[in-house]
Order: sequence, then C-alpha cells, then structure tokens
Amino acid sequence: MPINVEASAKVDPELTRQLASASAPTQPVEAVFMLRPDHPSQVAAEPEVTDELAKNVLDRVTHDTGIKPQAVNVFRNLGSFAVVAHPDFLHALMQQPEIASAVANRSSEPATIPPVHKRPVSISEIGHDRQDHDRQDRDSKKPAKRTLRRKR
Repeated sequence: MPINVEASAKVDPELTRQLASASAPTQPVEAVFMLRPDHPSQVAAEPEVTDELAKNVLDRVTHDTGIKPQAVNVFRNLGSFAVVAHPDFLHALMQQPEIASAVANRSSEPATIPPVHKRPVSISEIGHDRQDHDRQDRDSKKPAKRTLRRKR
C-alpha cells in the first residue's frame, strides 16, 4: 500500500487553536483524522484498510510518545477516525504519513446561523393568510372523480 510521505496533513485552524489553548497539560482534545486513500482517485480509504491503518498509526504514535489515547472511534466507511487524547499525542498523530487531514471534533462556534436583519413581519407582507394557504393545500389534495368504464 503506497503512502505519499512528502504530503503533509491539512490541519483545521480550529484544531490548531484548541491544541494551543489546552488549559492543563493533561486536558484532552478531540479530533477527527482522515486517512490518506491508497489511490488519488479514491475519496476515502477502503473500510478494511481504514481499520488496519487506524490501528497501525495509533499503535505507532502510542509507542513513540508513550501516551495512550483516551478514546478512539473508527469510521470504517468514511476512511477516518476520531480520537480523544493529550495534545502531544495529537501533534504526533498529525505528522504521520497516513494522515490526510485533521479537524476539531468540537467547534467553539455555534452550530446555528444567526438571523440577518431580524424584524417582525405582518401577514400582508407575506402575501397570504396561513389558514387560507392550508385550505388551498387541502382542497388541491382531494381525489379526482373517477369514471368507470363498463365492459361490453
């Protein structure tokens, strides 16, 4: 299985920020790592390859750093895995040739998009009354009359 050693992992700026700001040396950080597929035409590594690669790279980093991850979850069909570990472990993991990218598992940004130009509106601005709209929907769903053909 050829691995492009010269290519470095793309790292999410949010993950970089979280690693730098881990308040205590023992405070774990959560990250998701995408494995580099065997062939450039593939989007993700094959499920069987994902299991093997994830185990191998995690064992290597554990051996090199002397740190064990607190939790690991392999996403076989996505060619990726999530890790909860010490920041030093994650730094070492990002340097491995099998890793294509690393992103923060948790974001400091809210998941919702705040409204823009929020203001009250009236029914006349929308163009219809909700009850009228519901009635029109209900009327349009009435089954059409059927005519039966008699056999001769």
